[in-house]
Amino acid sequence: MPQFSDLSDQQIAAIVTWIHYARRQGRYQELTAATVTPGDAAAGKTYFDRACSSCHAIDRDLSGIGRKYDAAALRAAVLDPKGLKVERSFSVDRLKDTKLTAAEQRHHALLENYSADDVANLVAYLASSP
Repeated sequence: MPQFSDLSDQQIAAIVTWIHYARRQGRYQELTAATVTPGDAAAGKTYFDRACSSCHAIDRDLSGIGRKYDAAALRAAVLDPKGLKVERSFSVDRLKDTKLTAAEQRHHALLENYSADDVANLVAYLASSP
């Protein structure tokens, strides 16, 4: 293993950022290529309560989502949330928007660690939500 003592903290941070990006891209490709299987809504609720409910609430944010979207659309939204795809801005008010940055980081961490079963269960739960 090479030494990295000659790299600055900024360079090391850039390498770490790239490694996480590459891992997310790989997981995304694996999960989108995986065979779609029916999930377990009860296991999806457990996963949602553990990983998602700190930011999302079924009764507030996701009310009726199972009636609005089919399973394929829900799966796509879980893997690549459109709400996080915003135009980058360097205006002072946007630079101070830590909520969006935190949400993006949280979803990136989830994507790096999802299993195909996690996604199937989460989609089953969201599809069954009233």
